[in-house]
Amino acid sequence: MGIFDKVLIASDFDGTIANSKSEITSEVKEAIKYFISEGGKFTVCTGRTKEGFHNFDKEIMNIPVLVANGAMAYDYLKDEIFTSLAMENKEKCTEVLKKMADFCPTLGIEFYTVTHKTTCYRPNKENIEHFEFLKIPFEEIDSLENQEYPVIKALGIAEPKELKNLQNYLDTVDMGEIEYIPTDFERLELHKKNVNKGTGVLHLASLYGIEKENVYVIGDGDNDVDMLGLIESFCPVSGTEKAKAAATHIVRSNDEGAVKHVIEILTEKYKNANADIN
Repeated sequence: MGIFDKVLIASDFDGTIANSKSEITSEVKEAIKYFISEGGKFTVCTGRTKEGFHNFDKEIMNIPVLVANGAMAYDYLKDEIFTSLAMENKEKCTEVLKKMADFCPTLGIEFYTVTHKTTCYRPNKENIEHFEFLKIPFEEIDSLENQEYPVIKALGIAEPKELKNLQNYLDTVDMGEIEYIPTDFERLELHKKNVNKGTGVLHLASLYGIEKENVYVIGDGDNDVDMLGLIESFCPVSGTEKAKAAATHIVRSNDEGAVKHVIEILTEKYKNANADIN
């Protein structure tokens, strides 16, 4: 039994475990391998979907990866869904999405389903570029009623100013089982109510019998705030102001091995705890 038995670390990918070149350095990999060798569970929690996450590495991710901001845990080793928290109420979701589309005529809406079928309603230039960047093929749908459910995540793309107005409008709308992640950019993410990276991490931990006090998260962005504020957490100094304000600890930047720094901190913590027990 190692010092990290029944300990889980979940890290955001872009800007956290990956450096500014979207690479995981050998130093970070070796730190994670050490963590795993001592009994730890390590995974990634990303806003990307299963189709758009191409960075699975079985050497350093030894439990299912949390994708779509915690809405799905995907077991890449078995190539199957481990657990999912998807939007299922097609009638209510369609009603809300129609209101969004009517309010913002330039809005293109992407859909990612539990069957891994990717579709898009009114794809605009930015939607197409997004799919090309993620290397995801998609089908265009001509009506929101034609979208299949359950949906893991929907993503609306428009100009930032238009999305800001749309967010203000949505605050006046009964969204039913849907929630959105506030953004200052051109993308608006929608998911099932009360589903986020934080709830996703804790749900995954419970399935592995890991107590909340032994779960740690690392993230750098605004979409990490829910998990950073829920349990003991770490944010790279290169993170957003909202992320740093929500985190328990600030660590080195992603270009200076943020995840390695976290493992160094936890190594001291658990070695000292074991020494006190002995």
